[in-house]
Amino acid sequence: MQQTPLAQLQNKKEWIRLESREKEAKLNEHLSYMKENSDSLVLSGLSSLFFPRINNSRKENGDKHSITTKPKELFSPLSLLSTISGGKGILPIALEIAQPFLITWGLSAAKKLLKRAFTKKKK
Repeated sequence: MQQTPLAQLQNKKEWIRLESREKEAKLNEHLSYMKENSDSLVLSGLSSLFFPRINNSRKENGDKHSITTKPKELFSPLSLLSTISGGKGILPIALEIAQPFLITWGLSAAKKLLKRAFTKKKK
């Protein structure tokens, strides 16, 4: 039995509505995870920025707590270049985050300088 175009649209609308609810639930789950673990996520992001070449591969025997690192990879010129280029990419973001603090500090420093310049010192 073939559906009418209206019935097809209604079925498609219902299917899209259910799919969007599932995706919304998954998105809310991810956001709540990020809120709960934001501190560890930020620290892991920063550590991966500063130490990008550490190899976190596990040993073959299944030991979950052992991490192997290769010293040659830590100090290679390419890792230094990748760290510098990564820093260039994050610099605008860091400036955007630090800008309110810098403005506040600059205004308070300027206020202190003006106050010192226009007030008499008591002897």
